[in-house]
Amino acid sequence: MRFEAVALVIYGLLVAAGGYLGFRKAGSRASLAGGLRAGAAVVIASVLALSGARPGFWLVLLFSSALTIFFAYRLIKTRKPMPSVPMIALSVAAALLCVWALRR
Repeated sequence: MRFEAVALVIYGLLVAAGGYLGFRKAGSRASLAGGLRAGAAVVIASVLALSGARPGFWLVLLFSSALTIFFAYRLIKTRKPMPSVPMIALSVAAALLCVWALRR
């Protein structure tokens, strides 16, 4: 089992949990749907990476980059640090982890 893939599974679970928390706190169904979909996609791609397939890392890199861009745009638009700043930090960390894993 590779550390990188396990960490990315945890990242996917955190993305899904963030969508659920957004729904619980603000009643946002869009947050719930988006968080669960993005989290599920990241977890599936991470499991693919866990099996040793490099495309799994590429997919997580794609998803984490998209989430970084989305939450950066949201931060600029709303100027509210929650949940944008933690999601940007987690997504950038996941993207860097993917790049590191792909270079090995």
